[in-house]
Amino acid sequence: MRKRNKILKNVLSIGLICTLSIIGSSKISNANESTESELNSVIQSYGDSKLDVEDGISLHIGEIADFSKNPNWKLSKEGVVSLSESGQLKAIGSGTVFLSQKIGDKVHIIEIYVPAMEQKASRFYSAEGSPKRDYYKVFVDAGHGGKDSGATGFGKNEAELNLEVAKRVEKKLEEKNIQVKMSRETNEFIELGDRSRLANNYNPDVFVSIHQNSADDESANGIETYCHPDKKMYKPLALEIQNNAIAQTGARNREVKYSNLSVLRETNMPSALFESGFISNRAEYNKLVDPSYQDKLATGIATGIEEYLKNTVQLGDLPVINTGVVVNTDSLNVRAGYGTSYSIIGTLPKGAKVEIVESKNNWYKIKYNGVYGCVSGSYINIYKNGNLTDIDGHWAKNQILDFVSKGYVAGYEDNTFRPENSITRAEFVRVLNQVFKFEEKEGENFTDVNNSDWYYNDVCIGAKAGYIKGYEDGTFRPNSPITREEASKILATVLNLKGDGKLGFTDSNKISDWAKDAVDALSDNGMISGYEDNTFRPNNNITRAESVSLLSRVQK
Repeated sequence: MRKRNKILKNVLSIGLICTLSIIGSSKISNANESTESELNSVIQSYGDSKLDVEDGISLHIGEIADFSKNPNWKLSKEGVVSLSESGQLKAIGSGTVFLSQKIGDKVHIIEIYVPAMEQKASRFYSAEGSPKRDYYKVFVDAGHGGKDSGATGFGKNEAELNLEVAKRVEKKLEEKNIQVKMSRETNEFIELGDRSRLANNYNPDVFVSIHQNSADDESANGIETYCHPDKKMYKPLALEIQNNAIAQTGARNREVKYSNLSVLRETNMPSALFESGFISNRAEYNKLVDPSYQDKLATGIATGIEEYLKNTVQLGDLPVINTGVVVNTDSLNVRAGYGTSYSIIGTLPKGAKVEIVESKNNWYKIKYNGVYGCVSGSYINIYKNGNLTDIDGHWAKNQILDFVSKGYVAGYEDNTFRPENSITRAEFVRVLNQVFKFEEKEGENFTDVNNSDWYYNDVCIGAKAGYIKGYEDGTFRPNSPITREEASKILATVLNLKGDGKLGFTDSNKISDWAKDAVDALSDNGMISGYEDNTFRPNNNITRAESVSLLSRVQK
């Protein structure tokens, strides 16, 4: 893509708002051969002159663009746009047309796309309109193609390099178990209108178009990423891609910029256009054709996309079908998909509990750090939760089985539940987060909670939800049992319950002052009760069965 201080950058809007846009290619089974033939006729009319096929722009009917800086443009056909002698371009009918002119020693060709009125619908992404999936979808656009060679370098042209980088991005995303659709897999021409339409039909979470830059100043160099000026809410995607690409390559950072490019205007989802470097700079061109440098570019782009997705796109919540524990290894790799060919996204220590949502070929898909990962079944011991051996006849059996079926709690390796065992503070927080579906988290400062601990995320979630504070010495004491009054305080805080101020337990004087309102509130609202002797026993550790029973009354 050629970003110069003339032609496209000097196209000013007049009259109606003129949003100029470049459309990246979008793979379609039958590319519009007549449009490519039209482009080829334009190219042939200039003989052997040097060519620079610029980025196509998008105009909506009635919009006007100012091309007066170089007014002597030619149209490949009539009926789509009108062109005045002074260089004023106005969209008058739907379709595609080519604008061309020889400036200096180069012929510049610009594809102009005017969508039909009914195709000018909303160009904004609606998360609510997207299906609930347990995987991400990305549309990767390799810009230009076929007779549209893009900018020219010192051997290879832009269209070739765009595809080489795009294929590497595709591979890296698929290794992360991210579903990818490419705009093109070969050197083919695709009409502008079909490009954005295919992306919209695919309905991905993000759209990324890959290009090579060009300038009249042969010293120009560096990487830049574009987003649309009317869709600034999508700038975080461009920033993630830009920053990761710079970190991988060490190239000059030309920052994130705004431009009315068609791929950014006509697509409905978060979108960014990435400029890999300047094909017009010989030194940078030599890097851009180097496979190892292309791999760095692809790593930066793919990492940026992945980080944006994890930070902004919430996957559908799959039901837990079973639970288990890591065995037979000190460290189990968690991969992005089923099999060792997928990239490693993390590890689990021996003894770590896992929540299984799907199984395939002796591999399990599990919940992992807010997303999903896959682990080998050879290292997972499944809890046979439907056959717990120690809950028959227990007063909380039904509640326990209900929570087990929902994945809120699990049994032990020996198929016991141990209902009368104490529950730890970390375990209680984990169950509560799942019952209330708390997911938003923030960093915490407890001195005894590390980011490698299995309960780290849940403690962060609890801190964000505002129901855990820790102790005066800065600890959380995650592995300590939680008392009845502590559990009452947490639950009353979450539910924001109030009581009548009258505690009726015979040992009310033993309830800590900070917990009295909470115990009173839960008691008055029928959430918790005392023992047969009308005591509350605030300092008793709450058992696993009591925790399940208590939380089963409030589960959402």
